[in-house]
Amino acid sequence: MQAVSDGLRAADRGEVDLATGLLELAISLYRGDLLEDEPYAEWVMAERDRLRAMATDSLRALSRMALASARHGDAAKYLGRLTEFEPFDSDVQIDFLRVLLLQERRTEALRRYATFRARLAREFRAEPGFTLAELQAT
Repeated sequence: MQAVSDGLRAADRGEVDLATGLLELAISLYRGDLLEDEPYAEWVMAERDRLRAMATDSLRALSRMALASARHGDAAKYLGRLTEFEPFDSDVQIDFLRVLLLQERRTEALRRYATFRARLAREFRAEPGFTLAELQAT
């Protein structure tokens, strides 16, 4: 999609307003995985992955720009959506939890951390490499 590539290029050039507008447009058009009701249809997997990657790249860029300009509300919105796409990505989880803590949304941060911790334990028998107390201290 042209809006994603144009938005990412604008972000690289530091044109925050233009990049934000284009990337938000692109994200608004993404309504979930292509042919979600056919999760094992091999003929659609590559396109589904490509569209999903464009959505995650857009959300990563939007969250970086929001964090850089201390727009914590926007950053929380983008990172919250990104955690849905990347439920096992510790870096995304850390960024999201830090923003929630900065906004003094401690209950939500604790709930999100507990969910992430349970998901890691269930799927990988692993623990997060960080605690909420460590994030609060930084």
